[in-house]
Amino acid sequence: MTTTPPQQPRVDARIAALCGPGKDVVRPSAVFVLNKEDGDDDAAIIVCERKASTLQFYRSQGAGNTVATLDDSLTLTDVDGFFPISDTAFAYQKGQDVKLYDFATKETSDVCTLPARASEVCITYSVDAGATVACFQPDERCKDAPLVLPCEPAAKTLLAHRPLAGWATVCVVPETAERLTIASDGRLCAYAVMTNVIPEEAERGEVVICRLAPAATPHQARRVTADAGRVGEVVFTHDSTAILYTANYSEKRPITTHCPLFACPIKSALMATTDDDRILLSPQQTHVQQLVQGVASSSILITLIEGVAERSLYLADWRHPEQAAELLAPATTPCVAVTAGDDTRRLCFISESHRRYPHVVCVDAAKGSVAREVDLPHDAEFDDIRVDIVSYTSHDDTAMEMLHCYTAETKADASLLVHAHGGPAVAFTAHRTAAASNVRYPYRQLLKSGYRVIMPLFRGTLGYGDKFAQANIGCQGRHDSDLGDILAAIQAMRKSGFAFEDRIGIFGGSYGGYMTLRSLAITDTFKAGVAMYGFVHGRFMSLEGGDFTWEVTWEDEYVGKQAWPITDATIDSDVFHQLGNITAPTLLLHGDEDDICLKSSSLVAYRALHTRGIPTGCIIYPGEGHGFENPVYQRDRDLRLLKWFLAHVPPTPA
Repeated sequence: MTTTPPQQPRVDARIAALCGPGKDVVRPSAVFVLNKEDGDDDAAIIVCERKASTLQFYRSQGAGNTVATLDDSLTLTDVDGFFPISDTAFAYQKGQDVKLYDFATKETSDVCTLPARASEVCITYSVDAGATVACFQPDERCKDAPLVLPCEPAAKTLLAHRPLAGWATVCVVPETAERLTIASDGRLCAYAVMTNVIPEEAERGEVVICRLAPAATPHQARRVTADAGRVGEVVFTHDSTAILYTANYSEKRPITTHCPLFACPIKSALMATTDDDRILLSPQQTHVQQLVQGVASSSILITLIEGVAERSLYLADWRHPEQAAELLAPATTPCVAVTAGDDTRRLCFISESHRRYPHVVCVDAAKGSVAREVDLPHDAEFDDIRVDIVSYTSHDDTAMEMLHCYTAETKADASLLVHAHGGPAVAFTAHRTAAASNVRYPYRQLLKSGYRVIMPLFRGTLGYGDKFAQANIGCQGRHDSDLGDILAAIQAMRKSGFAFEDRIGIFGGSYGGYMTLRSLAITDTFKAGVAMYGFVHGRFMSLEGGDFTWEVTWEDEYVGKQAWPITDATIDSDVFHQLGNITAPTLLLHGDEDDICLKSSSLVAYRALHTRGIPTGCIIYPGEGHGFENPVYQRDRDLRLLKWFLAHVPPTPA
């Protein structure tokens, strides 16, 4: 469905080229190191960037501090999966075929052909066992079958493939099993079994470990956790002595309680019925951004978010978290060893910050000091983009932060656009790529058009401790809560001398889509808004979508237990009954297959505004879920968002 006003401002071709995928900053997902025996300074570093279905590789020239694109023979297209498995090798999936590439020999070999309906494919490799592949195979269902509620329990089959032995059935697992991972020796796997078939905001579940032996009996698949609350990443240590996972063990507040990192010894995981032997590896109220399996024995690398800043800790042995060494540069991708001598171990990874684009860093693991840096290529188009971390005080004197994005050419009187982030209980990092790249909520076409963009980290955001994350409970979208934090951020920008006057727009997705509509409904601050896959009525969304954390967690955790008749307190934060107050031009974007915030919210909001003659539009993208993945639709989204603000909130005074 597409309904928009006929007037569409023209967009300069150079700026239109920044809408959707295309010209971008290199954002690698893996690092490889060759010729390590020649010494650190001569080791060739290869980084891999994945864009949709294409793998692009870049390689440093000897000890040089920049990397160049490899020849076309190592640019892989039509790739469905990418699996770094060692310092010098990776596996990739093309259709149903899995192949292995070795940089040292420059050879490609066939690993296996995946079974039909394979999902959650993961691969590991060892010299002794070769490549081990595991995957889930959901039960086959008829596409034309009716929806029957309550749903009958379904299942998946856990399959494993080994050289010579081929594919074998390991065991049957629940339909909600996901996040499959394999130990480096290929003997064990682990996964999370989620509480609900419907995707939950709370992501409640339990961690399970299983031997990758054919025809595993039920007792061979064991729960590692009990009442884990929200669960996140699951990996093994390199030597398979422990399983590592993030969880918050919170029954009442799984959404707004941070998830620290735990280790459970493998022997305990395979034999015990409780997780009493778990070891806490990270601070309780800190968000674990990334967990990297170590490059040798029992080592691991943890990247934490504190506020919007990242810091990485290297644990030479997971059994001794008190001996963690903090690295002078944070790691944002999987790391590998550059050297592993008797006296030192150097790690190589991608790092970035709000000042610097992604680059390769090699550090001394024991000291945390930087030994070598290698720059990655990026188009000069992005040289003038800036990101600042701004501290300010909210309406009740609470200390706050926001990200301020602009270019070297942005004028002091440029119009201000506010990005209301989603979640709300999610963490954010201060990365320069957030302003320059084709990310989930791109800014670059806005910045290059002359706008100034801020993203307030309002109360409810993760990374600032549990108290801050829970500070908008019972008061979402209110002047004395998170909405007040947004308005205070605008005032802080005014006090800093930015003369945008009343030329202010707001946009966001998910909770940010809700916050956009809420802000337009109960304030007169914003001249226009763009709400992407938001919601207008919390109770209705819970019942329509089936995420019962919105029933017993969102409403219990944020508002109160579900009760009938609906009370004023229950709907105090909703937008539905206030849609009649919106007078500012409002554009709504939604995915046709969104199963979290269903498209009905955008359709209801559009019709409520359209029938009152408010400038509005609604775009429903076919096949898209909670966010837009199709490159064609990403470009369309970026252009529509830009044109909406050009029409209703010009970037500079008339």
